[in-house]
Order: sequence, then C-alpha cells, then structure tokens
Amino acid sequence: MRAVMFCGASLLMMAQANAQPTVVSTTSPLPPPVFRAESATARAAPPVFSAMQESDIPVRPMQVMMRLGQRTLWNGVLNVGGRAPARVSLSEAVEQGAGCEPLRGYGSSANRQIEISLSASRSPRQRDGFPIYSLTARYVRPPENSAQCDGSRTVAMDQRFMWESNDTLTFSGDGGLSVTISRP
Repeated sequence: MRAVMFCGASLLMMAQANAQPTVVSTTSPLPPPVFRAESATARAAPPVFSAMQESDIPVRPMQVMMRLGQRTLWNGVLNVGGRAPARVSLSEAVEQGAGCEPLRGYGSSANRQIEISLSASRSPRQRDGFPIYSLTARYVRPPENSAQCDGSRTVAMDQRFMWESNDTLTFSGDGGLSVTISRP
C-alpha cells in the first residue's frame, strides 16, 4: 500500500497482485478566508498632487524652423499652450548608399526621423507673467559612409526659455542643428 499527495488531495491506492479494485479517497479544500472591511474612519485620504497650472496658458501660434546646417528639415506653425504639447514627428524610409550590405542575419532599413515638441507651463507660484516654454528637437539619419550602413546618427537638443517679446529666437545645438522660433 502507498499514499500519494497530489495538489492538496490525498489519494490512497491499494494495489495488490491479484487485481483487486483501487479505492480513492479525496478531501475538500478549506474555504477561502473572509476579510471584513474596517470602519470608514480607518481609510486614508486620497493623495493631493500639485501639478503645473497649464490650463490658463492661452494657445499661441509659433513659426518653427528646424535646420541642419543650411538644409531646412521642417518649417511650419505649431499652436503652443493649453494642456498638451504641440508635436511633430516624421519618419521616412531613405535609400541606402551603393555597396551597402547589411550585417549577416539582420535585415536592413534606413530611416530619417524628425521630432519637434513645444510645450508651455507655469508653476503654481507663477500665477501671472510669461510662461516657460520647453523645446525638444531631434534628428536621426542613417550613416553617410557606405561602409557603415547599419546604424544611425542622432543630433538633439532640449531647451527651456521664456518668450517675453515677439523677437525671433534661434537655438543652436551640436552638429549644425538649429531651431528658429518666430511669430507667424
């Protein structure tokens, strides 16, 4: 005779050489415990968050031009303000250079990407006055050298600024990346 434990149930098997019937005995599992809620006074208050006050910032059209050296990558108007950032994201497939062979076992794709994001915010202590703008610009391209065709090259900038007048602002980054902001 032998006893076997299987998933919390007890199996008793009787096996003898003369083919007598097998008897199986199981026990029911215990019911799950019951938890009772404590009184309403024991509950914690919900958390309070102090978020940026963005809803009172009027939407303002801005002419934005992103350049790499003398080449214009994107030029257009973004409506900046309110609750959400103004954003442009472009991605396009580009031809790879002649003689470019991808690494063995990997597919090859070449993309050019342009991303621009502009947002406006005020801190809770800054109820009036000019908003603080945040600019993020990013340009990604495949390598120009045909011997190095797998990979990408990226230039980017993050810039915070206040725009108190209607003057044209130009921000310069690495690799010849620049962003110019003006009134449309």
